[in-house]
Amino acid sequence: MKTAVLLLVAAGTAKRDEDLHALAARTRTEHRPAVARSAARAAKASRLLADHGHLLPPDLREKGQDLLNEHEFRLHAALDSANPGPALAAIEKREAGYLKAFRKLGGEGAVSKARKLPKDEERTKLRATREVLFEATGIDAEEPVWGAPFRALEGLFRAGHPVSSLAEREAPMEALGVSAKFFEDGTALTKRYHVALQPPCDCWTFGRDAVIKQAKIVAKSLKAPPLVDAWLDSIEADDARKLPSVGFGVSVEDGACKLYVLNYGGHELPPLPLVDALPRTARKQDRASSVMVSVEWKFGDMKTQQMRQYAVEAASGDVSVARQTQDERFAGDELVAALDGAFGVGQSEDIAVTAPFQYDKATTPPVVAAPLAKSGLKLKRQDGNIDSNAETDAKLAALLKAPGADAWLARSRVVRHALSNVQFGEGFVTLYRHPTVFGFVDPSSAPQHLALRNALTKNTHSLRRRLSGLTACDQAEEDFIDRAVSDAAFVCVAFDLWIVVVRRLLDCVESCLVGRRAPVDATHSFSDTQVWGSNPDDSTCAQDGKNPANAGMCPQSCQDDIACMIAACSDCALVDVACDEAIDTAAYPELARHVGGDVDSYDDLDIEDVPAGKIVRLPCGDSGLFNTMNLWGPDGCKYPYYGFMPVDTLCDECSSMYAAREAVLDGLWDGPCNEDDPPGDDDSLTLPSNYPGCGCDCADFLRRDLSCTSESCVNVAQAYAASNTVCAGDKLRWDTTSSSTGCETYGAGSPLTGSACLDAAGAVPNATCYRTPAAISEPGFPWPWPDVCYHMQRDAALGRRASALALVGAIVMMV
Repeated sequence: MKTAVLLLVAAGTAKRDEDLHALAARTRTEHRPAVARSAARAAKASRLLADHGHLLPPDLREKGQDLLNEHEFRLHAALDSANPGPALAAIEKREAGYLKAFRKLGGEGAVSKARKLPKDEERTKLRATREVLFEATGIDAEEPVWGAPFRALEGLFRAGHPVSSLAEREAPMEALGVSAKFFEDGTALTKRYHVALQPPCDCWTFGRDAVIKQAKIVAKSLKAPPLVDAWLDSIEADDARKLPSVGFGVSVEDGACKLYVLNYGGHELPPLPLVDALPRTARKQDRASSVMVSVEWKFGDMKTQQMRQYAVEAASGDVSVARQTQDERFAGDELVAALDGAFGVGQSEDIAVTAPFQYDKATTPPVVAAPLAKSGLKLKRQDGNIDSNAETDAKLAALLKAPGADAWLARSRVVRHALSNVQFGEGFVTLYRHPTVFGFVDPSSAPQHLALRNALTKNTHSLRRRLSGLTACDQAEEDFIDRAVSDAAFVCVAFDLWIVVVRRLLDCVESCLVGRRAPVDATHSFSDTQVWGSNPDDSTCAQDGKNPANAGMCPQSCQDDIACMIAACSDCALVDVACDEAIDTAAYPELARHVGGDVDSYDDLDIEDVPAGKIVRLPCGDSGLFNTMNLWGPDGCKYPYYGFMPVDTLCDECSSMYAAREAVLDGLWDGPCNEDDPPGDDDSLTLPSNYPGCGCDCADFLRRDLSCTSESCVNVAQAYAASNTVCAGDKLRWDTTSSSTGCETYGAGSPLTGSACLDAAGAVPNATCYRTPAAISEPGFPWPWPDVCYHMQRDAALGRRASALALVGAIVMMV
């Protein structure tokens, strides 16, 4: 059935693409570029939906299809109109909104990461549960000391979500690995495991603060020596660099504990104390090579530690280094050759270790290298399979002849990882079932999806700095989008789609009093702990808006969220906007690496990468409210069903009010002034009297005094841009240099046309208008209390919420 559905979607997609491209060819010459651009964007989005739509939750898949259909309808309607130019401009404006959302979601960088994720529906369902841990190792996760690393893993995947019997069953199996060490005297260490609190991939993460918080809890439980704390402090402080892979390993029988840190993706290790004093392995590597380093200690010895370095990326098939230190008990070169012949050597490992030492920041003696302790082999995948295999395990047990190995291999198979590597040392051999592929994310698991979204978003390495740079209104807008469009179960859009995650921050408003709005303090501090994902305990707007019983109505939960956003963005609250001018790589050579594909102007970049002189911090104003609501508001919360325009303007300055009037009159289809096709697909809903036509909110809005004089600047960007800066974009322009000719000033009359509320002279006649059944401007509207806007003052939240999902709409207009 699924295959048949996908074939139908693909067929419909091909037909739509063909129709739109044919439409571009038939269009009048002056309109062909605009139509061709829109057709190309829709075609790309259509292909993504056809290729990957089966990975989406059904409601989001349907929403994506609806948006594609709407786009095609609007394009045809624009060309059928008497004046296609303004109609096509309105479509471009809507496309620009989706493009902006896409860039905020991480853009092409996130797409590139997402496309690298593996696909295996069965493995996405595997969980690192307490039962798996106990069966593989005999370790109880509740054990105060040795269960601490596993409980930390659970804590990451449980944070911010309701505690239930399933809350501790959400960590993916790839976060857990097990091993066993077999000695020539017949003894063995089998109660050994490790967890990755941060994996070595851009596939899931809970952010630097959450990872380090849990790591420090583990270190305390394992009575770690001072160097462990020093390493964790260094990783926590190194906010400008990529968060490395961080994990812990324990071996119960001999009391061994380990903190390991691994860089990946070409990023350097953080500046860990004493790491440069580590003895060199046989291979020379630079700091950006993939190297794992560790601090190891015995439980209870809080003074003495060792460091170890693992060379983990030798050339494939290189076994020469591994042959240097094999003990004769295991046949040395003969065993290496046998393993290579039977299983194939993917890579060889080389491990160097220090002698035990005590660490003191002020008086630490020089670190001394210990004799080369062990080395090993990474085994190739058997038949390309990463899953455990009984036949392969039996072959390995027979080859090693290590007492007890066959029993451990059978018992540990529950973790489902194939044998990944074998290490040798004096009188012992160690077998590992470590994950070798990461990113099997379960669409039904809320914590796994929020962790994936964290990893795909851009600049997760500098989460705190990025969030602290947002204005209060930017935060509130992003929070509203998160609340209004994310799924009730935090369902994320499939990771192969362009819809990847944008950070959302819940800091909507500090003082939002009943009966009036109050401004938000833009300098409000941020919690160090970020919890990603939309929480239904925080807002139920997303699911309330989808409830069929609420068709044609704006649920109270959504009204509250709209009010929170208005409160945060009132009184000329500021937002950051990037110039849409082409990137000048001669002036900014550091930006050359970003240019290419869909990135060619400053507003294509993440706001953190935009040079300060190409950013303007200007009022959100009513135009910002229009854009956010028209793009992301629930259908029942738009005109003509619900009036979201407040009585008072969000910014009463001339340039902002002029920009808002220009935006609402040029909107063509959106809002109270131009909407003539109700949102949604239900044609049976009751519409207001006198609709379509002039909305009363529009008439009131157009009658507002613009607060402009003949000398007032009507270019809001020019009015707010920093001195000595220039932007020569298509839609955004300013010049505040000494050579500037000044700002465009307000003149008599208005060039703005296009509304049903305006007569031929541009005036607003006292014509009959339509009134929405409900409106935020109604007297006595119950403005929400602050704890509704800022709802995360509870233990389950573990701090402020950063975000979640933008819906399928963001792919509809992507370049």
